Amino acid sequence: VGSEMCIRDRFRDVQQLGLSRAQLLDTVGHAIERVYGPAAPRALFVECNYQDLEALGGELSLIIGAPLELALLDDVIPAADALATRYNLLVTTFQHLGQLRQAIPAAARNQVIGVHVPPAHDSLLELARLHVATFGLVCDTPSTIESLSHIISTYNPSASVLPTLIDDDAQLRRVLDQADAVIVTRSCHARLIAFGVVQPIVTVVFTIDQQSINFLRRRIEELNELRAATG
Repeated sequence: VGSEMCIRDRFRDVQQLGLSRAQLLDTVGHAIERVYGPAAPRALFVECNYQDLEALGGELSLIIGAPLELALLDDVIPAADALATRYNLLVTTFQHLGQLRQAIPAAARNQVIGVHVPPAHDSLLELARLHVATFGLVCDTPSTIESLSHIISTYNPSASVLPTLIDDDAQLRRVLDQADAVIVTRSCHARLIAFGVVQPIVTVVFTIDQQSINFLRRRIEELNELRAATG
């Protein structure tokens, strides 16, 4: 409390000298960096659903050794201008890269980084082992349906794939009536189970590929070097 009062008194002295709030924040920020060193770059990871947001964001934070803040895509798009100012990097999957870049001011689009998140090895192994005549495919976005349909057809070229979005109850019930097995993304698994599925289920988990990790690490290193050089 005593330290806070002392700092508050100093701020009042500065205010009386005519320094604006913006000038004060800029001056204090530079002083803090000179004493404590440059702050780590602020990075935000953006995804369209909570399950992948937490899982992939946590995975990225551990791998690159830098904390990533998390936000849902639907919350980020309306506030894109402000977030481009607040964060040094905005990270999302390739699936949402175009949409996020379009929302960001053109001058800040180089701050947006895409990462590739293919199905994990264990998920692919389960898909390759499962041979049935008809697959039901349940996802939450059309682009995920497209990519997983291609993978299923590659591993099981003679099988039929019946796709549906998790929010389309009528189509989902039709798919479950006809499918011999169901492929579902992690983000849709809990809602699918509520339909009382009796067929074998393969839950597809996505993971971040190494090239994306290496690229993100390099960008963070470059930002650290730039901030150190200008600090």
